[in-house]
Amino acid sequence: TGPAFDLLYDRLWRPGIELTAALITHASGGRHIGTAARVRALMLISALSGFATGREIITRAIDPGGAGDAVRAEVLATLDEQIDALVRHDHP
Repeated sequence: TGPAFDLLYDRLWRPGIELTAALITHASGGRHIGTAARVRALMLISALSGFATGREIITRAIDPGGAGDAVRAEVLATLDEQIDALVRHDHP
């Protein structure tokens, strides 16, 4: 770590983590707040970043020979399901 890390953290990572945590808090109806929301935010961000760094492996595993359309469609469908599950849990 150093000055560049601090700058990136303060201007990029912390705001992104806090925004994602706020969205998780809202989507969960306040069930996940503070540290619990930030942990979930970090898990979500790190899971999604794996789709960027491991794109070729994931595309071959899910959509061999394809252009990645099946991967994108499945990721979006899964995210929709997870968001719906958060909302349903608070509003049966």
